[in-house]
Amino acid sequence: MIKRPLLFMLFHAVTMVLTHQASATESPELRKLIKAHVDAMGGWKNWYAIESIRLTGNIERDGQTIEFCIVKKRPQQIRATITIPIPGSDNEAMQMIRAHDGKQAWAATRRAGAQELKQQKITGQAAADLLAEATVLPSLIHLWRSGATLDRRPNSTEAGQELIVIQATPTDTSSVYTFYLHIDNYRILHYTQLNADGTSTRTTLDNDRTFNGVLFPENTRIESKQTGTSIMLTRNVEIGIGIYDDYFENIHRTTPNLLSQMH
Repeated sequence: MIKRPLLFMLFHAVTMVLTHQASATESPELRKLIKAHVDAMGGWKNWYAIESIRLTGNIERDGQTIEFCIVKKRPQQIRATITIPIPGSDNEAMQMIRAHDGKQAWAATRRAGAQELKQQKITGQAAADLLAEATVLPSLIHLWRSGATLDRRPNSTEAGQELIVIQATPTDTSSVYTFYLHIDNYRILHYTQLNADGTSTRTTLDNDRTFNGVLFPENTRIESKQTGTSIMLTRNVEIGIGIYDDYFENIHRTTPNLLSQMH
């Protein structure tokens, strides 16, 4: 059996080769900007060391505060749970769960604390959107590593501050992302996502915090004409937590100890 240190070295070597291949057609200026952004966010070494991650905090929307728990695991697994208080009850809440195991997606709703999960399969754009979020890497880095076409756009000025502008078009061309980076520290101030159906969102990132050598935004503001405004406040980031694969799978069974620990 190959020991983990050797596996990690092989994985790291392969990703370095793929990184070179993915950037071969990009301009030297664009490659330099992407490298500066990666370094500003913590560097390749620290990001590639992350196998799993759990984010917890609150979402503020329409005057209501909702708890969230998002768990991600390489290569493309995600499970997101939001806990919504039941009106008129101080001690009861409902949980809405969305998960993707890299092959298929499912949704479930249950009373908080209950063990049973009645899952329903998710398909189409909803599943694609969930899978797009199932990465531990920051959004621009993930798009670049996934083969998206990057285009250096003219700098922009907002509130007297000059910003670097990079446009990213994924291989499926379902959306176009435009990132605005601070010209001094190469971190993302905000980015927009324009979808093929004409809908769009603007995501603003603020108050970066360092965990295990990598940066995560504590405040994320998501604005859309179609769905309104939500503010995501990340209170805690846990890296390298133990997660079983069946936590993400579309199955009609539960693992009580795991569910109680992971939401």
